[in-house]
Order: sequence, then C-alpha cells, then structure tokens
Amino acid sequence: HASEHLRTYKQLSDEHECQYFEISDVNSPEFVRQIQKDDDLFGAISLRFLQVFEQPIIDTFKSRGFMWNLHGGILPDYKGLLIPAWAIINGDKEYGATLHEISNGIDDGHIISTTSLPLDKTSNIMKLYENITPKALSMIIDNLTNLVAGQHLLYQPSKNVSDSYYTYPTAMQLKESRISYCSPMEAFTYYTSRYGNENGLGKNLFKAITDYHKTAPQSLPSSQRYG
Repeated sequence: HASEHLRTYKQLSDEHECQYFEISDVNSPEFVRQIQKDDDLFGAISLRFLQVFEQPIIDTFKSRGFMWNLHGGILPDYKGLLIPAWAIINGDKEYGATLHEISNGIDDGHIISTTSLPLDKTSNIMKLYENITPKALSMIIDNLTNLVAGQHLLYQPSKNVSDSYYTYPTAMQLKESRISYCSPMEAFTYYTSRYGNENGLGKNLFKAITDYHKTAPQSLPSSQRYG
C-alpha cells in the first residue's frame, strides 16, 4: 500500500495539494519568469540536487525570502560529492550534513546549521546517508520553523578551506579503504521497500542493475526479478 512507503515528490505534492513540476534546467529564463510570477512563493530549499544554480535564479528566490541547500557533509571542510566515503578515507570519527545558504559558488554559502553522527566505517555509503537523513530533515524543519516565526537565524560565513572540494573517490581509494556504496540487492530492496513499484520502479531498477553488471545479478531472488 502506498501509505506504507515513503512518498515520492509527486506523491507528496498530491497529498499536500502542492504544484509539482519537472524542470530540466533550473537556470532557464522561462523558469525564472515562472518563479517571479508566483505570488505564494517565499523561499526555496534544495535537496539532493546536482545542477548548479546561477545568479538570476538565486536572486529571484532570495528576493522572496531565502534559498537554502542541504549538503551531505560538514562544511566548510567537506564540499563536493560522496562525502561519507571521504570521511572514511580520511579517518574521521564522525560525518554529517549542513544546511547553508545557496550562493553562486559550490557549497560555499553562509552556514545555517550542521548535524552529525558517529561514523561507522563498516557501514556502506547508502546506509550512512540513510542514517543521517532524519537528523538532517529535523535540522531543516527546526530552522524553517524559526524563520517563519520571525526568529533571527545566525548565519556563519563559510571559510575558505584549501582543498576542501571532493570529487568522486577512485575505485582504488574505495577498495583500499574497504568502502562499498551498496550491493545490488540492497539498492533494489532500499528503493522498492520505500517507494513501492510506482511507474515500474522495480522493473527499471532490475534493468539498470542487469545492464551495469552485464548479467542478471544472482543476489536478486527469482521472485523479485522483473525482466
């Protein structure tokens, strides 16, 4: 049943009677104009989003109130991608997430708040992201609640930290630190248990895993094969 799973953005928008759009380019003049015409808009929060916002769309959102991003690492030390893996590689004892203002740089806007957890180096990356998510979402809700209530938020300038931007680790780095992202079975179970099989999700996941491994992975039970 759909209510037993986490909802997709589309399901959430239907549930709360919000407008839902799929935008291929957030910096397009058409989208900027669309935002400018929305009288109900008072800010924006970016979650798990890989496009880089340019100044016109940033200015448009900030003119309405605010524009925040949830980053999957503790700033300013960890800008970039797949930060839990880099925390393991660097021998850290904790990892976390940061809520920060969006600027025209990458992960370098003023810091609003951070949250963290002890780093379990035996856990895979997907599980680390899953574990930090409830704390990260609570952090967003707390700060948004304070903002709406008229409380002043303390913004901390994001210091320039040399060599703090991380790209994806190499296969050798992952192997040397014994890091795994997740197994095919974990990926399949994670997404289908949370989102059901909306729009053929199970079939599409099975195909993607099979295409990547060039063969149907034996870790997926035959009863769950959607080929």
